[in-house]
Amino acid sequence: MQGKDLYPTAEDLRLAGDCEPAAATINSDELRSYNLGAAAGSSDDWTQVMPWRAPGTAGLGNPDFNPCGRNSGDKTGALPPSTAYPNDVNMPGTELPPVAGTAATWKAGSTQEVEYGIYAHHAGGVSYRLCKLGDDGMAGVTEDCFQQTPLDFASDNTTVKYHDGSRDPFQIAATTTAEGTYPKGSQWRKIPVPMCNCDYGTMCKNGWDNKKQDGWKAYDDDHLHPGQKLTSPACTTGVQFETAWDDGYGAGMGDDLKYGEFQWTLIDEVQVPEGLAPGAYALSWRWDCEQTPQVWNSCADVTVVA
Repeated sequence: MQGKDLYPTAEDLRLAGDCEPAAATINSDELRSYNLGAAAGSSDDWTQVMPWRAPGTAGLGNPDFNPCGRNSGDKTGALPPSTAYPNDVNMPGTELPPVAGTAATWKAGSTQEVEYGIYAHHAGGVSYRLCKLGDDGMAGVTEDCFQQTPLDFASDNTTVKYHDGSRDPFQIAATTTAEGTYPKGSQWRKIPVPMCNCDYGTMCKNGWDNKKQDGWKAYDDDHLHPGQKLTSPACTTGVQFETAWDDGYGAGMGDDLKYGEFQWTLIDEVQVPEGLAPGAYALSWRWDCEQTPQVWNSCADVTVVA
């Protein structure tokens, strides 16, 4: 599917080879992250075809799917590419050169911290996976390889770390599932940050009656706890589900209504499998979105020791 279309169109499906979206396997309110007012599977449940609703299935059989992402995430260059590679639009992440001295060393059977941040939020959830490098290094890394070694989460909590010095790190309860995921039994974790309560997920408006642009119309349920006040000017009407902490919400917009304003990262613990063969690995972080038909990927270098 193409880019950021909220509602998949016939043209999106044609470009995807006239495929049929996978049947939704994530249907509980606990795991869904968007449009919870619509009954799962109903005609109003427009996110049921999005990647998070069947985690891990998007991209199966697609030779262009890169498990380490693509520069700008858009073949046409319509979206801005990385500032480090401004002329290499659509460059596969597997072609990035190694960064000397940055590979983490993980002991087989150990517990390790992993961390990610969000620039522009699209809801959904994440998974971490390992792929052992062969003689051809990153050139031989594939999505199928990563699917052989999905990592389990090692605790039921996520640590929220603010990088602006405004507060100390703290833990929140995590929502994890291994049901309805691909590969079967692989663990995925819902991003614990609700977007704003309309289809567009930001700048929602109460009383909006423009039928041609009804994506800004606020949902009936604001999901706010008693006394909770939203302080972001980009998110004034409510959120998609209850917040885990009072300022953990939104699409990533700040007071200037520009993206990239989340001041925190999310830290989880993962379990390195016992008996994992020593050697050089790539670690993949995969984010299956629910607001949009997107999958975001990023990779890091890891050395596993016995």
